[in-house]
Amino acid sequence: MWSLREGPSSSVRRKQVTALKAAFALATKGKSRLLAENPLSDVPLPPAVARERHYLDWPQLDALAEACGTYAGLIYVLGTSGPRIEEAARLDVKDLNRNKNTLFIRKSKTDAGKNRTTPIDPEYVAMLRTGIGPLFLSPDQQHRINTNNFRQRVFDPAVDKLFDFPLTPHDLRHTCASLAIAAGVDVLQVANMLGHADPSVTLRVYGHLFKARGLDSVLAKMRQAHEQALVLVGNR
Repeated sequence: MWSLREGPSSSVRRKQVTALKAAFALATKGKSRLLAENPLSDVPLPPAVARERHYLDWPQLDALAEACGTYAGLIYVLGTSGPRIEEAARLDVKDLNRNKNTLFIRKSKTDAGKNRTTPIDPEYVAMLRTGIGPLFLSPDQQHRINTNNFRQRVFDPAVDKLFDFPLTPHDLRHTCASLAIAAGVDVLQVANMLGHADPSVTLRVYGHLFKARGLDSVLAKMRQAHEQALVLVGNR
């Protein structure tokens, strides 16, 4: 049986096989019909392997931001506002509203989700550049940040120095979700922040984090609301 040479990851091999199958399928159709049948029709896709997600806690996120030096602001944007690294790289200074402390995040044609406005802590706003042009620049300060170069030159060395587990910039999006959920943010708000078209996507990806909060957090919030109501009544 035909098989791909070992080397690339399982996800890459799946994409390769899918693309080749589609190409051969086209060759079996139309007037030209270069092939009588698809030689890869019986070739199974390599199994999908789910990569373990890693969620940073606040001290770990702070340590990573510090280790990334001048890109600390980018780390905090990824880890607390939740854009994909590609979305963050497309941000312009004009997308940052310093009065409302929000970021307008535009999706590309290939991105999932939707355009959205997401909050950003004023402390991190102060770390970001002003003026015009891209919000995040390459090291020469002349061009828009290149995500591959950023990862190779800044992100990966910082991760290797700090942690004994693999971490990607996309894991900071997961970190944002986990920190928000741990703080009591509800599923609809998390979905809006991450740009999920449907909260069911958020539940499918992060449902275990909501479950981990348990019912104690619900009771604590109800108790807090009750105490606040009593204070309001007492002040009347």
